[in-house]
Amino acid sequence: MRYLAIFCLSIGSIFSIEKPLVTYSFSGGRFGDNLLSYIHSKYLCYKYETELIYRSFPYSDDLMLSKLENKPKKFRIYKMKSVSSLSNLDTLFRATRKKIIYEIPYFPDFKEENSKGKDAKGNPWQFFPLAWKDPAFREELRKNIRPIEDLSLIYPPSGSISVALHVRRGGGFDAKDAQIRDPLKFPPDSFYIRELGKLISYFPNEWIYVYVFTDDPNPSQIATSFQKKFSIKNITFEARSGKHFHDKAVLEDFFSFQNFDILIHPQSNFSYIPSQIFDFIVTIMPMHFIFDGNRIEIDQIERTVSYEKSF
Repeated sequence: MRYLAIFCLSIGSIFSIEKPLVTYSFSGGRFGDNLLSYIHSKYLCYKYETELIYRSFPYSDDLMLSKLENKPKKFRIYKMKSVSSLSNLDTLFRATRKKIIYEIPYFPDFKEENSKGKDAKGNPWQFFPLAWKDPAFREELRKNIRPIEDLSLIYPPSGSISVALHVRRGGGFDAKDAQIRDPLKFPPDSFYIRELGKLISYFPNEWIYVYVFTDDPNPSQIATSFQKKFSIKNITFEARSGKHFHDKAVLEDFFSFQNFDILIHPQSNFSYIPSQIFDFIVTIMPMHFIFDGNRIEIDQIERTVSYEKSF
């Protein structure tokens, strides 16, 4: 019986070694893009019951995933194989591949960006859908994507309907013409003003508190500009004061989103990921735009309402 147990343990070790592992590559973008790369690979590990090889990126070592994921000391014994086509995942992961790590390339989740855009090498983006709403997978992401140390987060005042407004401006990181080239990532102020106006009409007697999260150098200037668009007194705008930078308070802003009732955000991974893994009553995101003369107009949005939470 003792030798049988040893034999069974040996067989188990062999199969664990031969099962393909998964890691990820990056797009050259910021925190949200890098985190999405991790999530894509994590989903494949979840789906095919294999292990992920952790690769560090800016701010990731401040998250629990850096402690919970596999970081083998003998990384060089594995042969890295880039998965250039994601259409044959079932074949790849259900076959036995001894000492192989599959590297999953970055790709966007947004359909329009994915279908029209290209990666850094000029190749079409790859794609596979994520089961964002799978409870077990969502719980795994929540467990791993959380800060190791306590952060100074933004909390809305009690007694208000709270709105997190993610206004992406580029912050010196993105190209100057990015807002023209990609209005879904950089929607015009009219998109936010219109959606906030609708919220006011839904709750005419409620106090609406709006916090502007942005990579712009002057967050309070945006909040003041938005405040001037509304003559009524039951909506209040706030933002960080003083000079701001695109790489300042990144994790603080990311984890502050979840403290709000409503999230209005662009097609930016930085706020899209929180919209999927945290619980909001309403999330609002632009889906299509048109040019009206020289003006960009968001003409289609995605509004997701959770019936599991209420005001």
